[in-house]
Amino acid sequence: MKHSKLSEHKFKKGKFIAPFNEFMTPMSKNETWCFGRLPEYIWIGLIFNEYGRFNGLEKIYYIIKKLNLIDSRIVAPRLSEILSMNNDKQEEFYDYVLTIVDKKVLSPLTLIFTYSEYPIFAKKYAEVNISIENRIKPLNEVLRKAMYHQSDFSTDIRFIALYYMCMTGKVVMPRELIKELCQYPYLEHSDEK
Repeated sequence: MKHSKLSEHKFKKGKFIAPFNEFMTPMSKNETWCFGRLPEYIWIGLIFNEYGRFNGLEKIYYIIKKLNLIDSRIVAPRLSEILSMNNDKQEEFYDYVLTIVDKKVLSPLTLIFTYSEYPIFAKKYAEVNISIENRIKPLNEVLRKAMYHQSDFSTDIRFIALYYMCMTGKVVMPRELIKELCQYPYLEHSDEK
């Protein structure tokens, strides 16, 4: 297993927290997921919401694979990291995403990531023909489905984040565990595995 350096640890409440443990810590409060991690991954939720679980997993796999090719320094597929890429990388990534998903899918995010602060994102995903109410609707649906951190929908979102980190080598696991993780997209949530 790959060991992290002390400089990569964060000091919280008198303890040093390893990067892996910070990502994988159990959710002790619903707020931790809702207000901390979910906003970073809501774009993934919008894709699942539009295309369903199995189609969504396939589409997101290609998207995160391309994200890593464009900028291998991205630690996790968080919106804040994607929006922090340089302009050329953002353009390339957003153009690629548009070959995989319809523009309307991520259009609701332009209510939050406006042209004045995120011009490249807004330019690529603004859908002026969709009313504000109709852009709010999918956001509300995703929040409703993902609000509870142990819902199947939330688990799928977190799977993508973990899978990305494994794919890029940011998280290292034993081979047996990787094999089990790779089976996840093909299993129903009701499956005991």
